[in-house]
This record gives sequence, C-alpha cells and structure tokens, in this order.
Amino acid sequence: MLMVLLVCLTVLVTLVAMGIMIALLGLIWRRARSIGSLIGLLFEFLAGAYLPLTIFPPAVKYLSYTLPYTWGYDLVRYYSFEGRWETFAPIWVEWTVLFSFAVFFVLLSRFLLRKAERQAKKFGLHLL
Repeated sequence: MLMVLLVCLTVLVTLVAMGIMIALLGLIWRRARSIGSLIGLLFEFLAGAYLPLTIFPPAVKYLSYTLPYTWGYDLVRYYSFEGRWETFAPIWVEWTVLFSFAVFFVLLSRFLLRKAERQAKKFGLHLL
C-alpha cells in the first residue's frame, strides 16, 4: 500500500504541473477554461482509466504512452494486485518514465509561470 501511495504522490506532482500549464493557457486565452475539463477527461480515457489499453488500436496505445496518467494507472494496478498485474514495461522503467514526466512538467510549468508573470508585469494584470 505504501508503493501505491508513492505512485499517487508522484502522479500528483506531475498533474499539478500539467494543471498549472492548462491554467496558464486559460489565463492567456480566456476561452481555454471550458476546454480544460474536456482535456482532462480525454487524457483519463486515453490513459486507460475507463477501458484497458489492450483493446485500443496501436496508434492510440502509442499516444497513451505519452501521458503520465498511463504509467501511474499501470503502477497502481501492479501494486494493488500485489505484483500479479502484467505491466507495459519492467517496473523500474515505469518508475523512470513517471519520474521523468514529473521533472519535465515541473520544469516546463515553472518556465511558463515565469513567462506569464513577466507578461503580467509588462502589460498589466488586467490582461490576465
């Protein structure tokens, strides 16, 4: 159960960074706010939250591997079933991919947040 918690915390860090990026898009383009929830639902569907990835066509599978949700769901299933779940890749590879997503999205969201702050200072907060 401790490993499930660790997976959830890692995915949480990644998703918070993704959420910051989507929120910044919502600030820059005001119409993007309503699309945020739709994007989140689409990401969950593609990651295999509702249907297993094995039934998806190969192109959709490869697309789903680009989402951090996919790796988090797979690791949670693996640890929930006490190691009796067949994962996409070896466990160490899945952890590496998940941590890589976390680092990438945290760095990208920090960069975009700084850019949005500079834009707000330059043009005024009323534009945001």
